[in-house]
Amino acid sequence: MKIKIFLLLLISCIIFACKSDQTKGLEEIIKLEKALEENPNLDIATALVDEYKKYIEENPDDLEQNSKYLYRAASVLYRMNRFSGAEALLKQALKDYFAAENTPNNGLLLGAIYDEKLRNTASAATVYQALHRQFPSDEEVAKTADKLDPSWSSLEERIGQMATQMFNDSTNRIEYRIANDYINSCELYALLLPEAEKSPDFLHKAGETARSIPWIMI
Repeated sequence: MKIKIFLLLLISCIIFACKSDQTKGLEEIIKLEKALEENPNLDIATALVDEYKKYIEENPDDLEQNSKYLYRAASVLYRMNRFSGAEALLKQALKDYFAAENTPNNGLLLGAIYDEKLRNTASAATVYQALHRQFPSDEEVAKTADKLDPSWSSLEERIGQMATQMFNDSTNRIEYRIANDYINSCELYALLLPEAEKSPDFLHKAGETARSIPWIMI
């Protein structure tokens, strides 16, 4: 009986300590968010992104909060012109926390980064096509209907076309830009349409393509 009571007390202490650490983490984030709003600078922004990442690492099962924090961290990096870093965080949010309510917003910000900052029209098109299929009733997604070009083929056909265009027959050279767009679009398809029948196949093809092409800096 004494052992059981001791174990119960020990578990209670551990739970209390975890909740206490979680509260401290939230308080630090709120403080840094306020500081960044009042005095935008690189040091505060970097500290805030690090704090978001720390919270996520320490609370991996907090689905809704982690999805929002990855979005906020990506937004901070976006304002710092660190678009590739923001892209990586949004992909993490889609991969690890797809069931969260904030997922459409994560996808929309990712699409905006490709469209407006990275000038990657192929990846932007994949994001918007996938979002409109996955979240047809989302109000914010609906507002991006003008991003869908009526001349586009279906999402699957458009990705398939990229696969056929990776090798230029006239020059006998690999079109690295198209290959990169193909690999990224395959990944984005699987991230935004995780239950689609073709998602596993696209991921497999992306991996095979990445392994088979001798990559150079593009």
